[in-house]
Amino acid sequence: MSKNTGINYIHDQIKCLLDSLTEDDYKRDLPILGHVSISKHLRHVYEFYKLINDARHNRVIDYSLRKRNEDFENSISIAKSYLQIMFNEISEIDFTTNLIVVNDEIDSDKILEFKSSFGRELMYAFDHAIHHL
Repeated sequence: MSKNTGINYIHDQIKCLLDSLTEDDYKRDLPILGHVSISKHLRHVYEFYKLINDARHNRVIDYSLRKRNEDFENSISIAKSYLQIMFNEISEIDFTTNLIVVNDEIDSDKILEFKSSFGRELMYAFDHAIHHL
C-alpha cells in the first residue's frame, strides 16, 4: 500500500458521502448516530486529521486541543473545501518523521509525552475515521 492510499481512501469516502447529501440531511441530528448529525461526525474526523496536519510545524500533537469548526458543520461546500486543502497538505508529509503526542494525565497536572511518527498518527486517524464513517 502506498503512503497515501489510506488518506485518499478516507478523502474519497467523505467526498462521496457529501455529494450524496442535501444541506438539511448533512445537519440533521439522527437517532441512529446517537442524535448527532453527519456534519458533526465528519467535523470530528476532520479535527483529528487537522491536528496531525498542523503538527508539521512543531511536531507536537495534543488531541485534547481539537477546535470545533462550526463552519465545517454548517456547510457542505465549506467542508469539502477544508477537506481538499487539508488532505492535499497531508499527502506531502514524510510519514517517517517523528513527533510527540502529549496528553494531560487524568487527575493530575502532569503532562504525558509519547514518541510517535506521522505515519503512526495517520494510521490512528484512518482507523478513527472508519469508525465514524
